[in-house]
Amino acid sequence: MSKLLANQISNYTDNGPVEAKDGINVSSGKPLQVAGSSGTSGQYLKSTGSSVAWETFPSIPAAQVQVDWNATSGIAQILNKPSLSTVASSGDYNDLINRPFIPAQQVNSDWNATSGVSRILNKPSLFSGAYSDLTGRPSIPATVKDLSDVDLPQTITDGIYLQWDATALRWKEGTGSSGLLQLVEDTTPQLGGQLDANGNSIDMGVNIISDASCTNWNTAYGWGNHASEGYIKTFTNTTYSQQVVVDGANLILRLTDSFGVQDDISVVGGTGITFSSVTANGFTINSSGGGGGGGATVTIDDTPPSGPAVGDLWWKSDEGRLKVYYSDADATLQWVDANPPLSPSFAPKLSNQTVELEAVTDAFSNSYLKLTGHIIPASNADYDLGNAEYKIRHLFLSDNSLWLGDDNKIDTSSGTIKTKKRNKNVVPASITTAGGDEAGLLAYATVATLAEVTLQKSLDYLTSLDNTKTKIEDLYPAEGATGYTDADWEEITPQTQPGRSIIPTLSNDGDEYDLTKGVSFLRTSVLADFPVKIKGAQAVDGTVVEITIYLPQGSTPRNIDSLSIDGTDATQLKITGTPEANVTNTFTIKAIYFGAVWKATVAVG
Repeated sequence: MSKLLANQISNYTDNGPVEAKDGINVSSGKPLQVAGSSGTSGQYLKSTGSSVAWETFPSIPAAQVQVDWNATSGIAQILNKPSLSTVASSGDYNDLINRPFIPAQQVNSDWNATSGVSRILNKPSLFSGAYSDLTGRPSIPATVKDLSDVDLPQTITDGIYLQWDATALRWKEGTGSSGLLQLVEDTTPQLGGQLDANGNSIDMGVNIISDASCTNWNTAYGWGNHASEGYIKTFTNTTYSQQVVVDGANLILRLTDSFGVQDDISVVGGTGITFSSVTANGFTINSSGGGGGGGATVTIDDTPPSGPAVGDLWWKSDEGRLKVYYSDADATLQWVDANPPLSPSFAPKLSNQTVELEAVTDAFSNSYLKLTGHIIPASNADYDLGNAEYKIRHLFLSDNSLWLGDDNKIDTSSGTIKTKKRNKNVVPASITTAGGDEAGLLAYATVATLAEVTLQKSLDYLTSLDNTKTKIEDLYPAEGATGYTDADWEEITPQTQPGRSIIPTLSNDGDEYDLTKGVSFLRTSVLADFPVKIKGAQAVDGTVVEITIYLPQGSTPRNIDSLSIDGTDATQLKITGTPEANVTNTFTIKAIYFGAVWKATVAVG
């Protein structure tokens, strides 16, 4: 309960606070006093923890402003500024005090200068370079007669030569017909190095030593010692004569060569077999067997006999071969060898009327086989040419012919060895020129993609378009030939001497740096910063391109201003190093295709 007093409201029981449930209303003009004070205008009531008290709001300063070095009053003024010299604000060297003395700029010394800082003081006097100005010159004899060990007459006539006089230890006028009187033979001559014949031959009197004769000797030496090996030293195309000689109940076919050497073939009659009508040109074979008897005609001649019967024999005299007239399983009548074929070393010629294999001996007694057709194995990749023990010594190929597998080729048609990889993503230019296209090639090869088309199928398709195009060089011409294009090849890698190469030269901004021509290039005629346009990179993620450009700089050095590869600008072109005037700079470009973009760095050296 509260107690209402005359001027107080007080809690009558516990001296606690008075609760004003409905609020307190202070009438206008009436004071609200706390601790006997009404406070002043603008004050507020603030709790002290145990009561309340009047409190004044803090003073808030004015807003901050920028200081001004030049201000002399107000809040912007900087107090206690130091005194600064004039140079502190001018930055002019001439405003410095106690400046050091700096001598004039150095210049190159000039030997010809006669004044100024470029003049060279106390120059020595230099030798003129003239022999006549030398001191202590030796005395040089004017003629041979001026030499101390030469005694010659005052008047020297035409044809005089010098002869050494061992007694007088002098060179004197020689006697005799001409030339040096005596040459001393060196019985043990020795060379201190290689004897260079300078392309000439050495005349031995009868024989001549030359490059050609040494080559022949080297070839012959490889065959062994001719004195012991028993080689035929000369070869004469032998013509045989033949005759039939009676030998009791049998007979002999006799061959006589042009040297008179005879070779006999004995023909022996078996049971019921006899010989009759024996002449030099033939004989008759008679049979008395159970089959009713009969005989075969034997003809000796260079040409086959006319009207032969099955079983007739023919001795082909120009080849020394016995043949029989024979009917095979297909009832085809023909002359066949009665004995196995001879090896090519002895048979003059093997022929199927189209392709011939002939044994030939040249003028140097070198034997070889001459072939008039192709060598093609019966199945793919099953047969060898030579083996691990017996190898082919020399392999002579044309400059556009060595294929390794179906895709790669070694080519020397340009004069440089190059390895080339067939571009299986395009139709060869020779096919499109002949009127073919991708759809026709795929249909002919019965495949779905160009990558599946074999080399042979491409050639067969070309032949179907133009029956005169039957060779692989028609499909892929040699460099320089009609129809050749680099686009047919995915990769072209020249093989050059390590550390040395002849690099392509480019002289125009529009020229392309073709990777099939090399990885180093010479750029000339540069008048401003220049672009680099590279082609032949094959943009596949992970592809790296590295090239070097050599650039002779003029008085104003030039730099690369852009880079494109196969027509696509590089998204990154970071250049390190600074080009220099009047030197040859190298620009080493390294680029990688990654994330479907080209990124490149260039190092200038």
